[in-house]
Amino acid sequence: IRCTLHPTCRFLPPLTIPLYEKHYTRVHTNRCAVCVRTLPTPRLLEIHVQECHDSWFAVRAGRGESMVCSV
Repeated sequence: IRCTLHPTCRFLPPLTIPLYEKHYTRVHTNRCAVCVRTLPTPRLLEIHVQECHDSWFAVRAGRGESMVCSV
């Protein structure tokens, strides 16, 4: 199986089904659409998007009004 989901994946050698599933989980799950960073859980992805790419959150955090718990 070859991964064609991202341009850099084209250069990977053919993968077995278990290796493809591992690759997909590690590289293509919980990925930020803005900066393409991959995070370990959906919750951490949500926090990342808020803290790094949400201008409303940035304004509120600048005033000390909003912080998100990552635990």
